Amino acid sequence: MQYQEYNEAERVTKETSEGDRYGAGIAGGYSRMLGRHFNMDLGLGLWTGYTRYVTYACPTCGRIIGSGKGIFVLPNDITFGVSYIF
Repeated sequence: MQYQEYNEAERVTKETSEGDRYGAGIAGGYSRMLGRHFNMDLGLGLWTGYTRYVTYACPTCGRIIGSGKGIFVLPNDITFGVSYIF
């Protein structure tokens, strides 16, 4: 289980959103032998759950322009590695 309290800002429109997210994640990976001494590892994790948020017009004015709740899916972990084995 994971929980996140967040505050995000848009670069173009200057809107900000803040809220709470909670949910669970799943991850998987793959390992490939490249040669006698080298391995390559790839992995991806996804986090999904429920969010409640409020959107403001700007970071300092405090004018609420929207709010909501819903389901989200976000990348949680992206892994790439090369290992040398003795």
